[in-house]
Amino acid sequence: MLRGGLDAEEMDTPTFDVLDTSHDLREENLETSLMGRYKLGSKLGGGGSGVVFKARQSLPVQREVVIKVLRGQVNTTPIIARFEMERQALAMMDHPGIARVLDAGETVDGRLFFAMERADGTSITSYVRQTSPVLRDRLRLFIAVCEAVHHAHQKGVIHRDLKPANILVTVENGIPKPKVVDFGLARALEARALGKHVIFTLHDQIIGTPGYISPEQAEHGGAAADVRGDVYALGALLYEMLTGTAAVDQKSLIGKPMEVALRAAIEQPLVPPSARDRNLRGDLDAIVLKALAIDPNQRYASAEALASDVQRHLNDWPVSARARGMLYLLGKWMRRYRWAVAAGTVALAAAAPKGWHFLQQYRQQQQEHALEVQQRSARLHNSSRKYFHDARLLSERGRNSDAIAHLAFALREDPQNGTAATYLSALLMQSHLGHRSSMTLSVKPGWEHIMHVAVNAQHRVAVAVCSGDKEKPDLIMRWSLDVSQGTENAATELGLPAGLKISAVQTSSDDGFLILGFTDGSLARYDIGAAAFLQFEDKLTESVAALAISGHGEFVMAAANPKAGGAETRLWDIAQGKPAAAVRPLIEPVQKMVIDEKAKNVVVAHGRALSLLDPRGTGDIHAPRGVSDGFISTLSVNPQGTLVAVGLWNGLIQVYETSNHLLPLGAPLVSTAPITDTGFNADGEVLLTGDSNGVVMTWNAREMRPLDAGEKLNGGIRLCRMTGGPQPMTLAISERGDLRLWQQDGQTVSAHQSQQLVDLCAASHDGSLTIDVQAREAALEVWELHASMLQPRVWKDPVPEAAGALTASAGQAGESELMLKSAQRTFTCDPDHQVHVTETVSGRQVCENLRHDAPVQHLALTPDGRSLITITTEGAHRVWDTLTGDPLTPTLKRNERATAVQPLAGGSGYLYRRENGTWMQLPLPARIPEAPAWFIDFAEARCSKRLHADGTATSIPREKQADIVKALPESEMSPLARLARWLRKRPAERSEWPQ
Repeated sequence: MLRGGLDAEEMDTPTFDVLDTSHDLREENLETSLMGRYKLGSKLGGGGSGVVFKARQSLPVQREVVIKVLRGQVNTTPIIARFEMERQALAMMDHPGIARVLDAGETVDGRLFFAMERADGTSITSYVRQTSPVLRDRLRLFIAVCEAVHHAHQKGVIHRDLKPANILVTVENGIPKPKVVDFGLARALEARALGKHVIFTLHDQIIGTPGYISPEQAEHGGAAADVRGDVYALGALLYEMLTGTAAVDQKSLIGKPMEVALRAAIEQPLVPPSARDRNLRGDLDAIVLKALAIDPNQRYASAEALASDVQRHLNDWPVSARARGMLYLLGKWMRRYRWAVAAGTVALAAAAPKGWHFLQQYRQQQQEHALEVQQRSARLHNSSRKYFHDARLLSERGRNSDAIAHLAFALREDPQNGTAATYLSALLMQSHLGHRSSMTLSVKPGWEHIMHVAVNAQHRVAVAVCSGDKEKPDLIMRWSLDVSQGTENAATELGLPAGLKISAVQTSSDDGFLILGFTDGSLARYDIGAAAFLQFEDKLTESVAALAISGHGEFVMAAANPKAGGAETRLWDIAQGKPAAAVRPLIEPVQKMVIDEKAKNVVVAHGRALSLLDPRGTGDIHAPRGVSDGFISTLSVNPQGTLVAVGLWNGLIQVYETSNHLLPLGAPLVSTAPITDTGFNADGEVLLTGDSNGVVMTWNAREMRPLDAGEKLNGGIRLCRMTGGPQPMTLAISERGDLRLWQQDGQTVSAHQSQQLVDLCAASHDGSLTIDVQAREAALEVWELHASMLQPRVWKDPVPEAAGALTASAGQAGESELMLKSAQRTFTCDPDHQVHVTETVSGRQVCENLRHDAPVQHLALTPDGRSLITITTEGAHRVWDTLTGDPLTPTLKRNERATAVQPLAGGSGYLYRRENGTWMQLPLPARIPEAPAWFIDFAEARCSKRLHADGTATSIPREKQADIVKALPESEMSPLARLARWLRKRPAERSEWPQ
């Protein structure tokens, strides 16, 4: 109550903390605890964290100092960390305008203290009131303050509480010398390590003084402050030094709560300095208003820039804060050369009318140009926002390549679209993009007809079986794709023995070898990894018409169709290259043939009928069983050999049991068009089909029902399969070059649209590499679909509590109301899966973009209050900007329920707990304020395309992509540069996250 009568500059905060007079901070106790090194004098003041005394140091030297001691009753980790920061921040300062730290340590009873040089003097505004210096001297004094603050900024420290009471002025030899004191509220820039404590500011804790605290710091807490916050405070200081009146009427704030006082200070209309003193019109008005701009982007970028503008005004040079029209520039020139101007005035008088007309025209042109620039900037900003929102929708549909191209275009329109830049960096880090694994592979001239292709991911090898004209032997070409060994695109050729022409080819299920069938009835094995050729013993009597390799790669069944009618089949041992059974005759010719993993059952297709036989046995062969009305287009058997799926040209799919002599399980399944490919998953219960309309479906093979609504590709399906590995996925390639890889929950892992028609294609068994033959050219392309990307990291340490972080969780089904409240924002979930963001004090809605596809189970607010983490009941993770409501990351689906969430201090990420109790860590996206041109180029190279203003896209040649990657900044340590270098590495060489 008594402090309400003090002058405004003596007030510390709107809550007016009473100085502590408790027993543990009495002078006699402190002198004892300081081990006799200091003799305390009068108390200078105190705040929420410490008390300041005058003192005299006796050991090891004698001098007058100021002692600051931490309060015992507020000995919490954040306050201790801030005190630790204060003394180390001051230790880095070496400027005559900043009070130096001289000593630091702990008292015998455990309290922290430091000693700094005594800065005797009066506050800068009191000095101006008492001495009434002329305007130029006041401005020179202010420039000295700016230079001191800029020195601190160069050392990586922000003051965050600049005000007249923290700038003391002493007079030396008649010259006033300012000294900035109390860096106790400073924060290290660039997250520098200033001690053993992790420094952070609680989001709910507002640090600063009304009238000098920047709007963003008052609105979002101390963590939102940067050098431009100190520029705002310097602008308020300059205002008071020039007018004698504070920019904000602080007496009107006395007695008001913290939030109300801060908002009232921000909302007070700013009276221009010239309204209080007409002599301040022009430059000084513009300089002060620019420094006090509400939008930090409109302020001076540094204290040095502010001081430079003030100095330019003193030197009669144009200032950056004002539009540089012809009249303004002319006026500045005339003041600089006033004597020469006076001498030439008479000569110019006669030409004055024409000159005035010219100046008016020039001024109008300048205004029109400024308006045009402003309108163009607004158009580009709106266009950038549009393409950002389009990219969000594309990424949610799994079209990550298109989303990246849209984000790159958005950043070309407006490189300062920080939300788009941040989202793009997160999308690149967690999305699998299809990209070429090699240059275009060309076959040897004269062997342009490609019969078969295969790709081996383990050895990174591509193979093509090529045939020439009748006079040339067939050829096997092999390309190495291994960049690390320097053998990328290196081709080798294997010419087959004269007289051998290939009639059938089959690849083993593990991509380890090819089985070749020849027109003379013989067989051979080609090892893809070793490039070795082995011809088998014995042969069939006619040209090999069909081949079937057992799932384990131990046996191959071959069939021939003699001209006399019927067919003959035989089983070979692949490892030995010898027959494993006698020749078995069949009644009808063989069209297709499949064999199970252990070579127990062989199913043969005869056009419109099926036969089942034991490849080793000699028992009776049952008469072929007719299928539904239609010709057989595809044939597949599950690994266990219990089910056989038949696809027909009329769009029907029939499943048969081998244990009951190919008895149908039920009515045929119906697809949208002729079936072009079929296959089973590893356990043999799920059937995958693709048709000529580009529809890929999964079915429950035993219950004969669909499992999903299908995936639609552009063009008829050339290949569809379920890949192996710990996370089975579905891969499909269409005849129009549409390639997609997706998980069982429907989330697209990789997608790519080729510019060429696909005539022939194959994929590695794990789905990581594909190879296709372009329909119009005898050329091949190899694509790498997915690799090790962002994955959660197991958290093995004790789970820390992030001070300032807030979390909230709903019931197991998400049925209860979910609300999270901080001092500035309140987050509430509604039944429509939307999170509403409102101001806690006023209840005004801030943003409404936070929409989800499922009920939100967990909410978490990071310590700085800038990011909101949401996790749905279906395990979808996302990070949002609490100021705009824009997503900072695409949805990351984990397919596991989270039972708790915990943000980490310092923005290093967040933890979530699995149902088994394991804690997992995920990173938070680095906020990118502006995207450099090289990063936009790199993003387009990753998705292999560039978007244009008319909506069209062009493919980026691989040679150009290589040039872009080579141009990456090698020494730059920004988050974007580290991310780009991480993505450039091969999957096996990457760390879990970009370091």
